[in-house]
Amino acid sequence: MRLQTLALAFFLIVQATPVSAQGPSIEFETRDFPDAREGYVSLDWNEVAGSIAAHVSYRVRDQNDRVVYRGGLPMAFVSGLPDGEYEFHVESVDANGDVLARSLVPAVVTVRHWSMWQAWLSFGVGMTVFIVLVVVIIHGSWNARRSAGVSSEADRLEATR
Repeated sequence: MRLQTLALAFFLIVQATPVSAQGPSIEFETRDFPDAREGYVSLDWNEVAGSIAAHVSYRVRDQNDRVVYRGGLPMAFVSGLPDGEYEFHVESVDANGDVLARSLVPAVVTVRHWSMWQAWLSFGVGMTVFIVLVVVIIHGSWNARRSAGVSSEADRLEATR
């Protein structure tokens, strides 16, 4: 009986001891975006346990503490970023607006847009391909009409004989 009481007391103490002093944390799937040349980025992070049942939503903040995303999905698309380096943190909030969890390590995004000579070069290549495509379509259409006209004339001559 005494052994059972000691074992029960031991298990109660172990169960009452907190496993971790920290609350749940949020981590970005990718934390470093060194070359976001287009000025946008897609951020993904782990979902907080029980987020659907507890109506948890997420907020993504930049280094200036501006909210750039607010929603229920564990992903955000941030666009319109000029050249520079940006840090984003995510936090989960409940229906009352209380913060449940935060990201400890930010996602770092470095934006360096394409230079003008690269943009003009890409534009020139695209324009050349477009013009060649239009010329090929027009030439093929012209050849198809011409060969259809020759064959219909030959059919008329054959029918008169």
